Amino acid sequence: MLFTELVIHNFGIYRGRHTVDLRPKSLGQPIILFGGLNGGGKTTFLDAMKLVLYGKFAECSNRGSQSYDQYLANTINRHCPPNEGAAIELEFTIYRASEETTIRVKRFWQKMKTVSEKVEVLENDAHNPFLSEHWLDHVDEFIPQEIANLFFFDGEKIEALADKKRSGSIVKTGIDSLLGLNQVSKLESDLDVLDRRRTTTTADVKLKRDIEECQSKLAHLTTERQDTTNRIGTLGSEIEQLENRLRDQRKKLRDLGGHLLENRERNEQDLEKVEASLAESRLSMRELASGVAPILLIEKIVSRAKDQSEREAQSKRSKEFLKQAQDRDKALLDFLDQTNANAVSESIRDWLANDIELRSPSNEEPSYLDTESAIFEKLEGDVTGFVRKRAKELVEATSRLEAEKEHLQQQLAAMPNEKKAHSVIIEIKNLEAQLTQNTAKLAVQKEGHQTAKKQIEKIEEREFKLNTALIEAKYADQKIELMNKRSKLVKQTLRSYKSKILSAHISKLETLIFDSFTSLVRKHALISCVKIDPDTFEITVFDSDNVALPTDRLSAGERQLFAIAILWGLAKASGRPLPSIVDTPLGRLDSQHRTHLVENYFPYASHQVILLSTDEEIDQRYRDKLSKFIGKEYHISYSQEAKTSTITPGYF
Repeated sequence: MLFTELVIHNFGIYRGRHTVDLRPKSLGQPIILFGGLNGGGKTTFLDAMKLVLYGKFAECSNRGSQSYDQYLANTINRHCPPNEGAAIELEFTIYRASEETTIRVKRFWQKMKTVSEKVEVLENDAHNPFLSEHWLDHVDEFIPQEIANLFFFDGEKIEALADKKRSGSIVKTGIDSLLGLNQVSKLESDLDVLDRRRTTTTADVKLKRDIEECQSKLAHLTTERQDTTNRIGTLGSEIEQLENRLRDQRKKLRDLGGHLLENRERNEQDLEKVEASLAESRLSMRELASGVAPILLIEKIVSRAKDQSEREAQSKRSKEFLKQAQDRDKALLDFLDQTNANAVSESIRDWLANDIELRSPSNEEPSYLDTESAIFEKLEGDVTGFVRKRAKELVEATSRLEAEKEHLQQQLAAMPNEKKAHSVIIEIKNLEAQLTQNTAKLAVQKEGHQTAKKQIEKIEEREFKLNTALIEAKYADQKIELMNKRSKLVKQTLRSYKSKILSAHISKLETLIFDSFTSLVRKHALISCVKIDPDTFEITVFDSDNVALPTDRLSAGERQLFAIAILWGLAKASGRPLPSIVDTPLGRLDSQHRTHLVENYFPYASHQVILLSTDEEIDQRYRDKLSKFIGKEYHISYSQEAKTSTITPGYF
């Protein structure tokens, strides 16, 4: 793996966007050297790399007991609005099936009412939705979180790892993760859980108690159902008797004509309505008779008057035509006389006279009416038609209403004496009320009977299942015993496997830590070997006389170098080509031990080594010693005016 680029935006002391190229120039120049004063942003730089990778599981320097949301909110640069948010991006390359793959992890968060966070992962510049959604589940494929502290560490705090218990803890974590023994431990734990979950004979006791409870409930419900059945039978008999009595009383009422009494009030109301309608119909007939109805008496006279009017009109038109013809003839003859056409004039005069005679009516129609025939047409058509239709409607309606009135009067006259039927009617009403009440009671009892039946069926089903389970439980003890034996055997096998794996790899790790330490201190006579307890993973150092040497007998510088040797040995044992990032790399070391680290550790710690140093740690002298191994240099400085730290090329 190789880190290629880090982007910090509004994170901690860094305001705005800051991009850093982390690619070493060559394999022989693995060191990326950052220089900065204390409080300038070096530790924030390391926190950014941890946070972008591990999110809520990141072990950042100033989180303390804060919740993750509180921590994120507090890391947003205080000189920018909280809703603008902060972001970190880390790009790195890995090899899969001998092909280089570029991964870019983006983590963004902002504070509105609450803190919202988003993670996006790009693979070869393409959005990978699966990794984006499940990044925390898959980050261990790239840099396992459990061994992250082997590669990301603070040199100033590392001396504490030289303590037996602290070193044992990190060695155990490293070995478990590197060898996959944490999965073996989890399997052992899962087997213990399964062992505890297996039921024993106490389950039989509970099953028997549950069966007895079911049987008690069944006895109670069966009794209740039988009582309900009896009540249903009694109510059924009572209802049958009531129905018979009701049938007899209704027959008696019918014989008395009582059924007619039920319709008396309605018939009386109907009679009132019919009489009112009949009076209204007769009134309409009188109004019609006193109005236009008499015209129907002279309908034939109107027809003859219309014919006479048409003949008079025709005679009048004939007279007018003859008059016009005579005027024309006179004008023509006068014209001929003026032209001296006597012979022709006489012939024409005779012809015209004959024509006039032919056109004259043989019998002149005398004029009696001297009026338009249209008047008689409207009178004959519209008026007489309407009057005849209206008169017919009124006559038919009156006849129908009179017949209906007569029928209602007959029904009312046939009604029996109400006093005779009154007692029977009262009895019928009482019987109907009793029947309604008993029918409702019967419905309730039937519903209760059905409910009891369902409950009995449900409990019987449960009792059957419990009995089946009890039978199975009787045969389960042998199976449980067999499973416990097998589980015990598996756990013994796992412990044996762990022991053998640890024995093989602890020996290798002891050698790696010893070699790392001796290469750092360059004092081969200081210790003779390193031993790791396979149970507690505590590390013991032996001096040249093969006597256990307490770590507090080492100087502070030697303890820090020993702690680094532990991390270096574990990193070598991991077999993972991961970068190393060291904050405060020389810490409190004296000049001799600093020289050991500068010459023997930093150039060889990994294929990519990122150092975050002050000017008092890697000064000009140590920088010169490292110069041929340095691929890039950066300077981290805080600008009071810009309210931000900046990262620029070049060392102090």
